[in-house]
Amino acid sequence: MPDDLVVHLNRDGPHAITVEPQFSADGPFDVVLRNHGPALHVHLHLDDDLSRGATLGSTNHYVNEGAVRRVRVRVAEPIRPTEGRLKLVTGYGSRTEYVRLALAEPEPARRQVRVDETLGRPRPTATPEPLLDAAAIPVLALGGIAVLVVAVGGVLFGGPAAVVGGLVVLVGLAVALALRFG
Repeated sequence: MPDDLVVHLNRDGPHAITVEPQFSADGPFDVVLRNHGPALHVHLHLDDDLSRGATLGSTNHYVNEGAVRRVRVRVAEPIRPTEGRLKLVTGYGSRTEYVRLALAEPEPARRQVRVDETLGRPRPTATPEPLLDAAAIPVLALGGIAVLVVAVGGVLFGGPAAVVGGLVVLVGLAVALALRFG
């Protein structure tokens, strides 16, 4: 549907109004007043049927010589199908034109699926990340050696000193792992 209702003023003579006899809209739109001659006043009026579904900000408009003026027509939401007439008057009533105006509910958006040759190609599968990267292997190896040394020291020497030493090594290993992987 067209976005704007274009009205030509003074194109075919003083106070002349040239406009398409019918216009449809599925939402708010502008009445575009294009003046091809001297300045003039234009009066816009929505009939009773249209007034139930649409409104004009103001009805009287002054359009300068050679100027274009836009008048917004607001449409009530939700849009209910409505038909009526928009009256356009110039020359203080000397010229009058009517436009049959239809307000319709917008068509639901059609969802389109783009089909091309990429649909025939298999999608690459994501490779899982390795549980350990190459830099982690030396850290874990040293941690394993430290735990082995603590275990052997505890068996050979026993006592509270071996337990405290073992705990210090395990805490150090935990801190190293946290710094490496955290």
